[in-house]
Amino acid sequence: MDSYLIDVEQELENPTGRLVPYFQPIVPLHSSRKPTLFEVLVRWECAEHGLVFPGRFIRHVEASPVKAMQLTQLMISLATGNVRKLHASIAITINLPAKLLSTPELRDELVQACKGFPANDVHIEITEHYSLSDLTIAKQQIQQLRAAGFRVVLDDFGAGESGIARLVELPITGIKFDQSLFRAATKSPKALVILRNLVQIASELDLSTVIEGIETSEDYAFVAKHLGDYPVLLQGYWFGRPSPMLETPSPVDQHSSSSFHCPLLQPIL
Repeated sequence: MDSYLIDVEQELENPTGRLVPYFQPIVPLHSSRKPTLFEVLVRWECAEHGLVFPGRFIRHVEASPVKAMQLTQLMISLATGNVRKLHASIAITINLPAKLLSTPELRDELVQACKGFPANDVHIEITEHYSLSDLTIAKQQIQQLRAAGFRVVLDDFGAGESGIARLVELPITGIKFDQSLFRAATKSPKALVILRNLVQIASELDLSTVIEGIETSEDYAFVAKHLGDYPVLLQGYWFGRPSPMLETPSPVDQHSSSSFHCPLLQPIL
């Protein structure tokens, strides 16, 4: 095992500030407001290797339900603590491995991690690439999370084992489309029809929708042209890269293709 993986395990047992939350804005397609929703993404600040991205260690962590729960709780605790310092109306969204839905005390663990932060300002993204083998348990757990106030989003929709049946079977509040589906829609008229219809179905079911992979002005213009009739949310480098500080980009000028970023609200200490 690589030495930094051992360090990550030790950090989960006794946090010293080296596993840190980064924030990426999620922006309404049509809005005059600055974004109030940010995805929380973990980074490892390693003295030897520098900033380590989760691709280097997340699978190792998620292989253990105990470690995965520790990481989820730590990110919720740190992120909500940072939001509190801003005294702003900001919600966060955080990934939850689907395998943790089999944890009986899941709701209580997540509520405890919030430390009084409003649960309705915490969106739980269930990573869908993991098979939801026991839908009965998953449904019960999601119902409990929603009863506690959490919003529950199905991540990576349009990839892996995803399907419309999930929208019927699970009491979720939203979906996040896998960016591979968006990429396909920009190249294939058939894929665009599929994406448009899925967005319409989600809208009629009163589910929030997030489209990932908005990296350029052309990507934004494509969504505005083809999905402008729906209240979609957008995420990608065009609006801001993940940052250890909460950055709020200015609303998009729909008649301009220039990049935009506004000053930081406040450094997170």
